[in-house]
Amino acid sequence: DADYGGPVTTASVDRSAGARSAGRVSDRAVWLAVLAGALLLAAVHVVWLLRFRSGYVTEWDESGYIALALDDTRALKQDGPLGLVDAVLGEGIQAPLVPLSAVPMQLLFGSNVDASLATIPLFSIVLVLATFGLARRLGAPSGWAALAALCVGAAPVVADYARLFHFA
Repeated sequence: DADYGGPVTTASVDRSAGARSAGRVSDRAVWLAVLAGALLLAAVHVVWLLRFRSGYVTEWDESGYIALALDDTRALKQDGPLGLVDAVLGEGIQAPLVPLSAVPMQLLFGSNVDASLATIPLFSIVLVLATFGLARRLGAPSGWAALAALCVGAAPVVADYARLFHFA
């Protein structure tokens, strides 16, 4: 037998490889765990927004970007996709990503501040998944990549910006 110095056969190699991987978690399972963690973090942000930001005054910059998002939504509703493009191009030097990303949320949940604020936790999900994917791509084992994603997702600066409607 190969375990005792005997001849190495395909069966013995397959058995030993299976034994080594039996204790490991698959990459797919780790991806799903990271996705679940990202969704949980985003849910915490949404609950926090509902609890502490709903109905309150927004910051100066947030007010401007939410106004742009409301204009974009109005343009889409009234004039269709070409109206939306015209509204975005008419915003001048303002960064269009965050106001434009709020349009689907406003269409789903109404044109209001809370729907706009709920857009930002979605970006935190993307950030956590991108961190995990980048770490894996750079060669980190799944466990370390998941830890990196968790650290980035739970970083105070990320938590703060996941609750503010600022430009990107």
